[in-house]
Amino acid sequence: MRNTRVGWVCGWLTVAVLIAEIALGSSFGGWLYKSKLTFSGYEGTETLKNFPALVVLSGDNIAGFDYADCLEGGADIRFTDSEDNEIPYEIESWNSDGESFLWVRVPELAIAEDCIYLYWGSTGAEAPTYSGEEGVWAGGYEAVWHMNESDPLDATGNNNDGTGKGGVPVVTAGVVGKALGFNSTSQDYVDCGNGLRMQKNDATLSIWYKTANSAASSVMGFLGKSRATSEQRYSMFIENGILYAMFHGSSSLLAKTAWSTAYYDNRWHQLVASYKRDGNLELYIDGESKGTISISAQANYDMNSSTLFLSVPTETLQERRLMPASIITA
Repeated sequence: MRNTRVGWVCGWLTVAVLIAEIALGSSFGGWLYKSKLTFSGYEGTETLKNFPALVVLSGDNIAGFDYADCLEGGADIRFTDSEDNEIPYEIESWNSDGESFLWVRVPELAIAEDCIYLYWGSTGAEAPTYSGEEGVWAGGYEAVWHMNESDPLDATGNNNDGTGKGGVPVVTAGVVGKALGFNSTSQDYVDCGNGLRMQKNDATLSIWYKTANSAASSVMGFLGKSRATSEQRYSMFIENGILYAMFHGSSSLLAKTAWSTAYYDNRWHQLVASYKRDGNLELYIDGESKGTISISAQANYDMNSSTLFLSVPTETLQERRLMPASIITA
């Protein structure tokens, strides 16, 4: 993984798009329609910088928006900051008959008054190409998977694409957008290759999961690295009702929750594991810190293990669903 500095804030922000007025004409060339978008859902005190925020497009939540005014596939969609500077976005899915999901890199997000602008309605527009440090996932994102297909692609462009294995995971409904369903009988999982290497860097892992399984002996892996030997592993999983984040360099260290039945309640939960190599491994659940352990004694251990999995294959896997996952290095 690249050793890239990044300011990390726990958790993904799911934002609400509030109704705003439409104005014909704008300073943004030949676009006919413009709408002001504001956000809700963030209650932290820190200003989020270049934050990938989810925008859900439809006529129901953006006043005056109509797919009939857009080019096919949303090629004329543009976003700007409050000063009309173009900002990058990614179309995760486009559905002209319902909701479309777009990720937009918001320059600053702290208070309800912070805003961005949506433009559409330009017949001569071509779909933009944002990549590298100009893309949505700049600033340390090494891999992002949206879980909207059985072989989920890496949205960062770093080519850490996944391949469905076992019985092949099935695309199903998520809390927003799509998710992947993993079956216990066929031991479904996703192989994301060996391009991601923590080495001696800090890292953050994030994923959403949902399961109703309550078998006392069940083990469910969500996201992580493993290898034939016990060393060079890091992952997030649930076992016997306890959620774990693991770091195993020269020895195994676990940040974990107390015993609880709350985590297999058939509801969506977000897991985040923050690996500070000269400090602690900290496990967050739904934005709250639930477990921590020092990993500083292994700060210089080179975590160079091979394959990264979404849903780790074992004989004791149970049915569950996974939603967007990401890996960030710092």
